[in-house]
Amino acid sequence: MGQRISSLINEYGSGESCFFMTDITINRTDGFYDEPGESLSLGELHLFETPSLMERKSFPLTGVSRLQWEIRDAIEIPAKVDGIECIVKSKEAFDVAHVHLDCRKMRAEQSGHRYSCTIDTFGARMQLTLSWILIEIPSESRLTSDDAELAGRLNDEAISLTRRYEQTGELSDIDKAIASLEKAIELTFHGSINLPVRLNNLGTAYKCRFERLGELPVEWGDSEMQSPERTCQTR
Repeated sequence: MGQRISSLINEYGSGESCFFMTDITINRTDGFYDEPGESLSLGELHLFETPSLMERKSFPLTGVSRLQWEIRDAIEIPAKVDGIECIVKSKEAFDVAHVHLDCRKMRAEQSGHRYSCTIDTFGARMQLTLSWILIEIPSESRLTSDDAELAGRLNDEAISLTRRYEQTGELSDIDKAIASLEKAIELTFHGSINLPVRLNNLGTAYKCRFERLGELPVEWGDSEMQSPERTCQTR
């Protein structure tokens, strides 16, 4: 998954960690699907930071199937952003759905967890679900040269595991690759030239697993995603 780092704000406080939303998808989950020859047409996700609501960022939605769309960007959430207002747009630029994401609550959670929340639709008889993985990128001041060396080794190991998975189809290889990349990203400081590559590698590994199983890992199952600690509330 070719992910580019996109920022809501360009200035950051010194010594602060940064957070990224990765592996972002929108799924239709109501069970009432379109008639043959018809399909829901989603075009973009618009984001407004709170409390200011002044700056807007737009991200194209790419159709994976008639029931799923993905964002091929990793969205950066600086520490000064309290929340994000998300508007889902159709390809005809009509507002389809809205959800508020509580960034302060997300930052309080452990890095690497998958989040999921239902999106409020505007008058349509359907249900959309937004899901993503939150990754914390530590500041350079919190890391040592040993951390940087270990991060490089973990990334290289994950690349080898991903390539082996593509040749053998052994599911444990892609699971190990994901675990190695998550740890490598935790040990990569914000601003490192290696960060976009490692985020891209993680997105690729997630996509390989999803394409193989068509589902999330067991530890990201419905019971966890619906718990108060993992589910972002709408308003």
